[in-house]
Amino acid sequence: MTTTKTSIIKCDEKIDETQCESIQLRLPWSTYNKHFKVLKIIDDKFSYIKYYVECLHCVGPKTLTADTRSTSNLRKHLASQHKSIFDNIGNETIGKDTVFKDDNIITQDANLPSPNKKSKFMSGQLTLKECSLQKKSMENTNKSNKTKITQSILDTMIQKLILNQCLPFSLVESDDFKLLIQEGYPTLKVISRPTLMKRFDSNVVDVLKNLKKEMSVVNHVTTTADCWSIFKRSYIGITGHWINDSLVRISCLLAIKRLEGKHTYDVLAKTMEAVYTEFDINNKISFTTTDNGSNFVKSFKVYSNKDYSSTESDLNTFVNEVIEMSDEEENIVGDNTNTEVDDITEGVAILPINDVMLLGENFTENNEFEYLYSLPKHHRCAAHTLNLVATKDSETALLSYQYKKQSRLTFAKMNDIFNKQNRSTQVADIIKNCLGVYLKTPNVTRWNSLYDSMKFFLNCYKSSISKFNTMCDEIKVSRIKKSDSDFIEEYCTAMEPLAISLDILQGELNMYFGYLLPTITELMLKFEKLENSHMCYCQPLITSLREGINKRFGELLNDEFLIIAATSHPFFKTAWITNEYKKNTAVFLLQDAVMLAHANKSLGECLNSSLSEHDVDSESDDNGNASFFSWTQKKPENIAVEAELADFLKRSPSKKLETLNLTPTLKKVFIKYNTPLPSSAPVERVFSIGGDILSKKKGEE
Repeated sequence: MTTTKTSIIKCDEKIDETQCESIQLRLPWSTYNKHFKVLKIIDDKFSYIKYYVECLHCVGPKTLTADTRSTSNLRKHLASQHKSIFDNIGNETIGKDTVFKDDNIITQDANLPSPNKKSKFMSGQLTLKECSLQKKSMENTNKSNKTKITQSILDTMIQKLILNQCLPFSLVESDDFKLLIQEGYPTLKVISRPTLMKRFDSNVVDVLKNLKKEMSVVNHVTTTADCWSIFKRSYIGITGHWINDSLVRISCLLAIKRLEGKHTYDVLAKTMEAVYTEFDINNKISFTTTDNGSNFVKSFKVYSNKDYSSTESDLNTFVNEVIEMSDEEENIVGDNTNTEVDDITEGVAILPINDVMLLGENFTENNEFEYLYSLPKHHRCAAHTLNLVATKDSETALLSYQYKKQSRLTFAKMNDIFNKQNRSTQVADIIKNCLGVYLKTPNVTRWNSLYDSMKFFLNCYKSSISKFNTMCDEIKVSRIKKSDSDFIEEYCTAMEPLAISLDILQGELNMYFGYLLPTITELMLKFEKLENSHMCYCQPLITSLREGINKRFGELLNDEFLIIAATSHPFFKTAWITNEYKKNTAVFLLQDAVMLAHANKSLGECLNSSLSEHDVDSESDDNGNASFFSWTQKKPENIAVEAELADFLKRSPSKKLETLNLTPTLKKVFIKYNTPLPSSAPVERVFSIGGDILSKKKGEE
């Protein structure tokens, strides 16, 4: 069926009123134009047009509304008032939709869907700009319609679906999945399972290649590592993190490796070093963050770079002893012979290689010196350390009789309620009916879950004490007394700063090493204020928590690397330091770090200039040697760096890292010292999906 092209009528100031009145309005359905007369257009929207019509068969004036989206109003009127007419038009074929004005006719194919575009008959002609936009829109629509899903595109889509949603490979063998693809793309086929697995293997190689290439241009990297077991198997996970030039933290999973046998410190060291060597980042890692597990701690204590010198000294001692033994023999031979010793070879002992190897084997057997692994510096997870403060160090508060008595009474009631909810569905239903919600129960592995459950319980209890008493009576547990609620409130008040600190330090994307010291410092200040609040029950708890933080984080407060990391962050700078002497010390440390970064940047230029000066005047020994050292003279670039640092410290604190672009040298210092993470939370997040990835879940038929 063809559509007649006609001009679009515009009723505006250029057409007088007589011409507008001569326009005959009609419905877009020619069948209903025989029975209804359009009086006017009520509403003219972009998606539809609403008409005010009058029935031509009713005795009196009968008006109703209709729009282009549906004919239901018209059909209902004919069915109820004019049954015979309705029966006659039931099988009529709808013709063309028509709108008339004199000799100008606008027609539309009625077999197409009802008109859903705005009528230009009432809104006016299209302008040149509108015509251009409409043409571009039609071209884009045609292009999108021409885009076809090929077999390779479909295979890639399926591959991404399985990868991103952690679905099994057997999905492509499912009849329902095949039916779904066949309905959508009847000419295409579902990729086979073996082919899909091969694609993944090849993609892994490409991903590793791209990852190594990306990490090769990075100067500073940090890693997190941890072990966990699932389905009677043990694994070690290692994640990598760095900050790019845009000051955005990039994170990736470096490896998940199977661990067999005992997780001894040397096994962990060997595995970690192998991963670092594979990605060629051994010399780029600032810190590796792990939990406080004894095996990890010992592994880094023995093989970390900072302890390498002590291990190397043992080997040097062994070599020196061999040389001294040889010197004594050489002196005896020298007394009998008058052999002249050259200045170059004087003091150098010539030893038979067999003797050295034999002594080396004896040294290995006696000192268990088998293989020397090289690991980066170690940082203990701050979140895990705070968790130990909340669980282990808080136990010293039990030495107080009043705290011990009340805490055991209250926690006994709480544990009774939690256990009954977890063990009985009937009790859980009673709690839900009484309170409207289920209670949050603590998790054994995470202390902050206990705090969350206690805080949730306290909020529910305060909202309706009578409902809580009814619940306790129905599940047959002791009611919560005022002393219990007071203790829970004090407990939540005491533990709140610790819980907030945990949430802060377990971040990843916007978390930096510089957050650690300001967070711990603020935490200690809050506990000092709480100690002066004179609580009835939890005063010993606050004291034990403050002492635990001092014991576990006291040494870190004086760590120069952490101080520079905090002061180089635009949000902290020196605002977190209250002591004036410590503040000045932090500024000096930051200044040294900035000057060192600037010196490393221009090291090549300094060497070239010093060599040229030496060629020109080689006879000026004292002056030439003095001019070689850059710190002996105040260079203009050093003055510029100092001005840059002063400008950085003068600006108000800001969380926007983009401000570091104004100070390029400080930006380098920030990247170097803030690349490490204060907690190992990133690798622990891998564990949440590790069970789905590393185990085969196949149902038995």
